[in-house]
Amino acid sequence: MKKTSLKDLPSVHQVLLEIKDDISLHNNYLKFIINKELDKIRGEIKEGEISKSPQELLVYIIDRVLIESAPQLVNIINGTGIVLHTGFGRAPFNGRALKGIADRLEGYVNLEFDLQTGKRGDRQDHIRDHLSAL
Repeated sequence: MKKTSLKDLPSVHQVLLEIKDDISLHNNYLKFIINKELDKIRGEIKEGEISKSPQELLVYIIDRVLIESAPQLVNIINGTGIVLHTGFGRAPFNGRALKGIADRLEGYVNLEFDLQTGKRGDRQDHIRDHLSAL
C-alpha cells in the first residue's frame, strides 16, 4: 500500500456528513472532536506511523468520533460498603422522587415567580425552610 499523505485525510465536513444521523450532539462539539482526531492522525502521518487508504482513514475517524462522543457516565453498583461514596457523584434518587422531579421538569415552573403576588419572586423561597430545618 502506498504511504498515507495528509491529502488523504477527509474534511471535517465529510466526516460530519457520514455521522450526522448516528450522533445527536451539537455540531460545534462534534467538530471539536473531529478536529482533535484529525490532529492526532496528522501527527501520525508526519511520523510515518500510519498507512491507510482515504476510505480506511474516514472509517477510522468515524469510529474514534463515535467512541469519543459516547456517554461517559454510566450506572454502576456500589459494592464498597460506603453508602454515600463521593466518588460516585451523588446519592441515588428514589424512583418516586425521580418521577416527581421529571414531572416538574416537563413544563415551566414558578422558580422565580410568586404566584400570590403575580410578580417576580426569589428562587430560594422554595427551599429556604427545608434547608433551615436540616
